Amino acid sequence: MMITAKEYKGKNVAVLGLGKSGIATVKSLAEVGANIFAWDDNSEIFSKLDKTKYKIFNLEQLDFKNISSLVLSPGIPLNFPKPHPVVERAKIAGCEVIGDFELFFRSKLKANFIGITGTNGKSTTTSLITHILKYRSIEVQAGGNIGTPVLSLDKIDTDGFYVLEISSYQLDLSSNISLDISVLLNIQPDHLDRHGSIENYYKIKKKIFESRKKNSLGVIGIDDFYSEKIYKDLKNKNRLIVPISTKKEISGGVYVIDGIIYDSRFNYKIDIKNIHNLRGRHNWQNAAAAYIVAKKIGLSNDTIKSAFMSFKGLPHRLELVYKDGQIEYINDSKATNVYATSYALKSFKSIIWILGGRSKDEKIDYLFPYLSRVEHVFTIGESGEILAKQLHGKVKVDFVSSLENAFCKSINFIKISKLKKSVILFSPACSSFDQFKNFEDRGEKFRDMVFKYVGASHD
Repeated sequence: MMITAKEYKGKNVAVLGLGKSGIATVKSLAEVGANIFAWDDNSEIFSKLDKTKYKIFNLEQLDFKNISSLVLSPGIPLNFPKPHPVVERAKIAGCEVIGDFELFFRSKLKANFIGITGTNGKSTTTSLITHILKYRSIEVQAGGNIGTPVLSLDKIDTDGFYVLEISSYQLDLSSNISLDISVLLNIQPDHLDRHGSIENYYKIKKKIFESRKKNSLGVIGIDDFYSEKIYKDLKNKNRLIVPISTKKEISGGVYVIDGIIYDSRFNYKIDIKNIHNLRGRHNWQNAAAAYIVAKKIGLSNDTIKSAFMSFKGLPHRLELVYKDGQIEYINDSKATNVYATSYALKSFKSIIWILGGRSKDEKIDYLFPYLSRVEHVFTIGESGEILAKQLHGKVKVDFVSSLENAFCKSINFIKISKLKKSVILFSPACSSFDQFKNFEDRGEKFRDMVFKYVGASHD
């Protein structure tokens, strides 16, 4: 049974955007008897929908004076680069503009809520926390930006947990955030076309700590400027907040040095440096956040360590596809910006790096400090030629156009160079839409090439 907000019974509600979250919104509202006016700018989607419970209505022609709420899909502009025309119409009429998370929080569920946001690492942290709870046989549902719309989740009991990945778009559309534990991992410039500036972006990320629940816990990484700024502000307001660092020792918080988690609050430590799917400084941050959540719930260090060891990691995020002797094949297709790729480069010492796709106009020089770890770069896609020129003279680099060419040349480079211990790392630092449907499709293609040219899947 899906999640519903009973206050919408008999009310007029507009829904703009009929992707996964939009359809879940329509179904949820229909279940409580709302009068729904639904629209998507892509008219081809209408033929695939069951239209028995709502009206397909061009919202640019709707009178919003009698509409209670406009529920906006997170992919549609709210403010920047300019509001969608329907958003403008709704605002002029005084109609609130919200997202599916707002409906979720208005549903008045009695369970426990954990929310995770951050520029990078939120999917892994969401999955890791969910895994720990399942490992301990605690009832849990995970959803939100990680893939399953929140309104599609099952209702769970008072003792159960919802673990929610919340993007900046979803936070921007929420004003009734009700979380027991709020996690902010990091803030780096991203999606600035949709938020106008880094200052706006950071203010939106900060909203995750505006929980209406009493005694809610905040968990925050303090290794970047804006996250540390939020931490200091919340600390000055006497909020219950635990800091995380992977760069320095901190008192009253949790830090990770050389793969060992230290909890300075209780003088605990957990060694995770040899846990394959939690390697790299970025994963240490994810693990530290998950550790704090698990301790808050009351789990023992032994349980947490055992759950960490059995965590399989996320597909397409530093995913070990295959290991042939000391040569590893890593699928990091989910790295769609330079900051995500920097974490990958920091995780290995001898790298054949496949890079490129549709550029987000980020400065590649952010990655220059890690080039000493790179044996050779093969660039692909729309941005491949430009990237090769930018890297020329700093590292061995060739533009080879396609992913398959890059993979085959990477294998050949290892043979010619007689490398005994190295990594073929597919971490594009770009979006996938020049040559692939999405980053998942791109990652699957890389996996297929590993199976085709090298060997079977890593178990």
